[in-house]
Amino acid sequence: MATLPGSYISRQDFTQAETGIDPGALPAGELERIIYRASRTADMMCKQVLYSTLDTVQVLEDRSPEGYSIDLTDGLLKIFPKRFPIRSVTSITQQFSSSNSPAAITSSWIHIDSSARWIWVEGTWFSYKRQLPPMYLVLAYVNGWLATTLQSQAASGQANLTLVPQPGQATVQGVYAGQILEIQDATPEVVTVQSISGNVVTLTANLASTHAADTFVVETSYDELSFANVQQAVIHLTTYFIKEKGIAPLVLKDERIEPSRRTGPEQDLWDKAKELLLPFTVQA
Repeated sequence: MATLPGSYISRQDFTQAETGIDPGALPAGELERIIYRASRTADMMCKQVLYSTLDTVQVLEDRSPEGYSIDLTDGLLKIFPKRFPIRSVTSITQQFSSSNSPAAITSSWIHIDSSARWIWVEGTWFSYKRQLPPMYLVLAYVNGWLATTLQSQAASGQANLTLVPQPGQATVQGVYAGQILEIQDATPEVVTVQSISGNVVTLTANLASTHAADTFVVETSYDELSFANVQQAVIHLTTYFIKEKGIAPLVLKDERIEPSRRTGPEQDLWDKAKELLLPFTVQA
């Protein structure tokens, strides 16, 4: 069974980890389903989807965890989206009511702060503060970390990768020129992105090895956060689900409501996963 889109590790990643579990003893496709569940649990813990997505959100003044403010000291418009890291801004429009036509903010005015957590917009925005009717913004932006799989084999000597789009995305999101990616299989490679068109990534150099379809491709790190920590957390969670709840039949349940206290010999796996994911978590 192929890796389920949106998963953060592959069957091979789990097999190579020291978990004390023999994946071959699980029914066909069961491990892939548990990995997917563990990946969604990681998102739940972080209060955001970690793989790259293009999101469009409405932003209101002084709202949390997603809002904007106007700085009276410098007149800048500051926008604080919920999800991070912010990778790129597609567009920002301003509007005062649904009857008004949205006005696009000039792209050259828009800047992403070095922390990749908020956006600032040039201009003198004093007059818009507390205006009635209040101004609201519509922000389209790409956020998260690149984590997906090869859609087709990438042969030795070629300089391109065809990737699987993330769930809900028309094309692959979160790939940029100069970005460092890791191809994760028995012959791992670290490659550099030259350009992207649709789902096809052109590299700065030819591949040294051949990589099969469904091989994981991830961004090694961004914003001083290593995606390897997310992958290790998902290994812990996958092991937790297998050992704590068994392998049958593991129907996906709503994990948004976390029990106030987890007990049992595998509690340490859950705690280790939460600790690894803490830097990736949205703070309300």
